[in-house]
Amino acid sequence: DGNYRVQVDARKQNGQKVGASSVIEGVVSDVVFASGGTIITINGKPYSIDQVIGVKQTI
Repeated sequence: DGNYRVQVDARKQNGQKVGASSVIEGVVSDVVFASGGTIITINGKPYSIDQVIGVKQTI
């Protein structure tokens, strides 16, 4: 729990990279292991863990 700054790649559902990565700041509310992958929920929006480039906890 807590606030994090997360950098994610912009990718299509097929994994193809589209555009530049973005930085999201917010609360990680859930991490789910399903369908052979990991989904992290930040500010209520799910992201594939494969998109995550870096994570930094903020206070």
